[in-house]
Amino acid sequence: MNIDRFNAGPGHIELRVDAKFVRGLKLLPETVQSKAMSETGRLLLRYFRGENPDLDRIPVELEHLTAFDRQVYQYSREIPYGQTRTYSEVADGIGRPGAQRAVGQAMGRNEVCIIIPCHRVVAQDGLGGFGSGVSWKRYLLRLESGN
Repeated sequence: MNIDRFNAGPGHIELRVDAKFVRGLKLLPETVQSKAMSETGRLLLRYFRGENPDLDRIPVELEHLTAFDRQVYQYSREIPYGQTRTYSEVADGIGRPGAQRAVGQAMGRNEVCIIIPCHRVVAQDGLGGFGSGVSWKRYLLRLESGN
């Protein structure tokens, strides 16, 4: 297991990667930097520079999740960079109208944010929640909008 740590946005990223999959990604307030960086770490550094690297090519193991969570995460990975969808739109998009709360709960369980872009899923009337805090969500959405 490789653990990358690097400064980004209002804090730092801790990325856990094994030979095959990303196993976790945390957004934290402290600042630290790894000396060696995985390919995924290098892609994320490009993301935080305001580039739009192809994060969809990063393999994420989803088999241990429920079928519902897999659907939500796969749908959210299809939301284009710089765009958002509401919890309700995601529920409709996976064929589960009315399941917006369940979508929000699935987003809250996401262990690889940014790669599975849960920050792009918002409430009907605003940002909604975010496991790493709303300030991170606001930052990520601003980064992707170019502001």
